[in-house]
Amino acid sequence: MFHKGDSGIVLQKEAKALLMPAFEEYLETPIRWRIKSSRTGKTRQIKRRDCIQAEAHTLANRLLGKDGGLPEVMQTKEVFGDTDQ
Repeated sequence: MFHKGDSGIVLQKEAKALLMPAFEEYLETPIRWRIKSSRTGKTRQIKRRDCIQAEAHTLANRLLGKDGGLPEVMQTKEVFGDTDQ
């Protein structure tokens, strides 16, 4: 399902057809997400896709000095763990 291309290893069309629907489904899966403004650790359900966007906005704002400091580093388990946490 892979072949060597000019720029490295490339997925063949058939592999992309198998991979992309599963990846899209994964991104649409809701997980528990800590509300950043909550000091009590409250969470809400949010799609993994939206987590990526939220963290990108947080990083951009902090790099621009709008939010002070560098972004929090979240544990992989929090981002990719089960939804029943």
